[in-house]
Amino acid sequence: MINIDPALKTIYRNDRFPMSTIAHPKDMEACFADLDLVVSGDRFAEDKGEFELSEGICRDVDLKFGKCNSAQVKFTVADVTDDIAGKEFRLKQTVDDTYEMPFGYFTVDTCPKQDDLRFKDITAYDRMQRVNTDVAAWYNGLSFPMTLAAFRASFLAHVGLVEDTVKLPLPNDNMTVEKTLEAAQLPGQEVIEAVEEINGVFGAINPEGKFSHVILKPTYGLYPGTFYPGQEYPRSENDTSYVTPSLLDEEVSIEMRETIRFEEFTVPEIDKLIIRSEEDDIGAIVGEGTNAYIIEGNFLALGKSAAELQTIARNAFGYIAKRPYRPYESRGLGLPYVKPGDMLRFDQDEPVTGYVLSRTLTGTQGLMDEYISPGSRERTQNTSKNTEIIKLKYRTNKLRVDVDGVSVELSDLAENVDTSFNVMHGEIQLKVDKAGVIAAINLTSEEAKISASKINLTGYVTITSLNTPGSVEIDGGNLKAGTVVADTVRSDWIYTNNLNASQITAGTFTGDRINGGTINGTSFNQVGTTYTTTIANGAITTGLIYQYGSGTSSQLTAGNAVFQSGNYNVSLSHTGLVMSIGGVVRGALSADGYLSCTMLNSGTPITSLNVGSYAAPISHTHTTLWNGSYQVYLSSGGNFASGSSGDLGSPGAKWGTVYANTGTIITSDKSEKNSIEALPYVYKEMIKRLKPVRFKYNNGTSDRYHTGFISQDVEELIEELGLASKDLAAFIKSPMHALRDEYGEYDTNSEVIGYAYGLRNDEFISPAIAVIQDQQETIKGLQEQINNILSTINYL
Repeated sequence: MINIDPALKTIYRNDRFPMSTIAHPKDMEACFADLDLVVSGDRFAEDKGEFELSEGICRDVDLKFGKCNSAQVKFTVADVTDDIAGKEFRLKQTVDDTYEMPFGYFTVDTCPKQDDLRFKDITAYDRMQRVNTDVAAWYNGLSFPMTLAAFRASFLAHVGLVEDTVKLPLPNDNMTVEKTLEAAQLPGQEVIEAVEEINGVFGAINPEGKFSHVILKPTYGLYPGTFYPGQEYPRSENDTSYVTPSLLDEEVSIEMRETIRFEEFTVPEIDKLIIRSEEDDIGAIVGEGTNAYIIEGNFLALGKSAAELQTIARNAFGYIAKRPYRPYESRGLGLPYVKPGDMLRFDQDEPVTGYVLSRTLTGTQGLMDEYISPGSRERTQNTSKNTEIIKLKYRTNKLRVDVDGVSVELSDLAENVDTSFNVMHGEIQLKVDKAGVIAAINLTSEEAKISASKINLTGYVTITSLNTPGSVEIDGGNLKAGTVVADTVRSDWIYTNNLNASQITAGTFTGDRINGGTINGTSFNQVGTTYTTTIANGAITTGLIYQYGSGTSSQLTAGNAVFQSGNYNVSLSHTGLVMSIGGVVRGALSADGYLSCTMLNSGTPITSLNVGSYAAPISHTHTTLWNGSYQVYLSSGGNFASGSSGDLGSPGAKWGTVYANTGTIITSDKSEKNSIEALPYVYKEMIKRLKPVRFKYNNGTSDRYHTGFISQDVEELIEELGLASKDLAAFIKSPMHALRDEYGEYDTNSEVIGYAYGLRNDEFISPAIAVIQDQQETIKGLQEQINNILSTINYL
């Protein structure tokens, strides 16, 4: 109910003869603030179209909590030439030039002109229309989790509504909201109605233009705990026939109404609340009655545990229970301060109490109200489910019991897990499915079938033969049986005194003695007391080679050992290892640790690499690595140097991190530069418009933030400034090709499949310094002006 001057309420209650013999002039006024336009007096042309205000919290036959309906006004204006379509106005009525009755803020939806062109028929809606928008981008951009109160506040701010905080907090405002949807489109009205429903309230726009929460008052038993029981509250709190006087918003006398029609039944109170994901889901239940209200498919409840749902249901139930009412339709004096959700009592021989669920107010001088409060003997649960959205967190627990059997299904969409248990006539099924990995047990009178990627049995297992005496025992990973007969035996390990088979295939085969005509295997190991010999990949790896036969020594420990294949020869002696091709020595490994070879990759000869050293041997001045185009050498001073204009890394083979004691030295010798000139202004403008960011590398391992610029942003900037890539060497854009060579370098003859972006960050320093210098000059000039002003002030 709107809080207005009691004297104004009295005028509206008695605004007809003979209840009042005094006429009270009323003036409707629509104020368009954006247009500096006020429509009132004769321009509010009631004779050309009756004023009508329609509003309601629920227009369904049965109560549907959470509804957020727009109020609608219709009226006719005269001689308004302004374009008022889509414009908002504040509507009010002034009575006796003294009292003001606010109706609210509305936006013109349509305003067609009548045939004589002077008059416009206005249809407008209140600010609730703002929720009729797609809010998917807002929802997907939220940082979850958050409280329901914070979620609602963010939504209302997004659609441009201010919340009326008088009735806050609501019962479930502290519940945790997590992201449960992923939608390309998400209607805003569905979001706010889900928020209101989970709290057991309705949404409406009040006369101040704020989003308010409408709470239906209980029709019985709402007593203050500090006074009940007592003389002021003489009835039991469970007496449904007694309404606490303080709960009534308005009494409608016989003189105030023209007609009224009541149903011969009372809509039963809601004595049970169920919150569930879908029809077969068990969900959470509060209350033990039979007239249940069901909150089904509300995305805010998806993914909640049983305990969380129980708490949510218990909190909301207090705003839903104890609300039986008589359905009615009434027409009488217009009471504009009465609002949907208010409780009225109609005086008659047996007074009847009912809610205002919807109303239509007409007229400006003689206001008339039509109240409608529909309802039915039996509640029909209508649930609205949005099938356009994809649910991310979705738990269900379905139980079905009938003459065919018992079925239990549990689903968790977030974990992608489905679990089911079915007991049917002559069969039991148990199945767990996680992302396509299925384990199942099926039992019938004829067989027990177990299927799973892994089966683990704990305890002592005995399998008794049904055909011949005997058993197989499985205990502690051991299989015990008298004789195992099988076409194929597969096992990680087999222990036996005797194993006979025409073919044995095993990952590892161990035995004291292995005899066979042909023995094939990936590898063979022989472990001795001192050395181990392995035959694998066509090669023999051993600690020591013995020579059996003639000679006084059975070991190859003296003289030369020669290994020769065709033209290639390797000889081993006490002086070292010598490698030759066609009788020409190509390389040697000396006994004192030096490796010598004539050439590497057909380049300049590598004279020597000292094993275990960081620099070249004393007897050599440098060591060179050459690939035919570029060379890197280690000088006698211990420095790595490039023999030509080689690069360290490439777009296809980047270095990770380079550690150094001092910074990188860049060529800055004037003799090595040309086209030297002062920086054009466009480079300074570039510095001003750069976008510094912080970021993490996709392939980084430290999870640390770095700072810098994005090369693609720089590319867009230089294009905006009219610079070409050759005008800014700081910008790097290298083509990436479809093929690479054996060293990881791109094959430039293959197709270009993209670009690798980079920046030379040090090239931004000089333009930045130029900007700083300009700023210093500006600061200096401003300081001089300030000093002059201060001198003038001091002089005065």
